[in-house]
Amino acid sequence: MRDGTRRNGNRFEPDDERATTDASGRGHGWLALSFVLVLVLTGVIFVATGQAYLAYEQSGSVTATVTDVSVADGDGIVQVRVAVHNPTAVAVDIEAPAGITGRIDGRIVARAHATLFTERTVPAGGDRTIDVPLRIHHRTAETTVAAALDNETFDLSGRLRGAIHDRSISITIERGDR
Repeated sequence: MRDGTRRNGNRFEPDDERATTDASGRGHGWLALSFVLVLVLTGVIFVATGQAYLAYEQSGSVTATVTDVSVADGDGIVQVRVAVHNPTAVAVDIEAPAGITGRIDGRIVARAHATLFTERTVPAGGDRTIDVPLRIHHRTAETTVAAALDNETFDLSGRLRGAIHDRSISITIERGDR
């Protein structure tokens, strides 16, 4: 027949073996390419998920150290400068202060407010300095807080709340400014 096939009883068979080899070879090529593509995509997703998991497991190694505490005159704010170190392989989003308080003689005189805080991202394997404002309670004068800072009787404690790939972490702040 003219189309490269011959009649063998009720079946049509190719005139030469090359016709079947070419057609099936192209089909196998697409199948192999699809398989390789699926393997590569699976590997990329696995690596990304693995990095995020390991970073979350290492989140305890993220540190926050107070480097400076000062009182701005007239605005009722204690400005706390915190250096955050992130040794993990994934960026950490610092979302808000969590219970950071300033105390004089055991009495809370200043407290962090999330509305005054701007979210920051600490890059993977990097450092970032973050300013955490604490609002001074109206009963405590700025001069009292400033004197306590000078006398080193102003105690600071609390945590920063962060996230690694939408999983919450908590970072305890350490005093390093003394």
